Amino acid sequence: MEEESKETEAASSTQAKEPGTGKPGGASRSAGALRVLKKLRVPLIFLGALIVGLWIGYSGIGGQPTLDIFRISTWKHLFDLVFAD
Repeated sequence: MEEESKETEAASSTQAKEPGTGKPGGASRSAGALRVLKKLRVPLIFLGALIVGLWIGYSGIGGQPTLDIFRISTWKHLFDLVFAD
C-alpha cells in the first residue's frame, strides 16, 4: 500500500503542469496547438496566395478598387460573364 502511494506521488510530480495553476496538461495543450498550426499552415498559405493574386490581378493590373475583390457582386458578375449563353 505504501509503495503505491510513493509511485503515485512520483508520477504526479513528473507530469507537466500548467503554469500558474499547478494543473497537469500544460505541455499537451501547447503540443496540441502546435499540431493544429502545422496542419493549418499550408491552407493558410494557399489562402494568402489567393488573396494576393486577386489583389494583383484585379486591382494592380485591372485598375479596379481593391476592396471589390471581397464583394460578392463582383464574383456574380464574373460568373455571369464566363457562363453566359
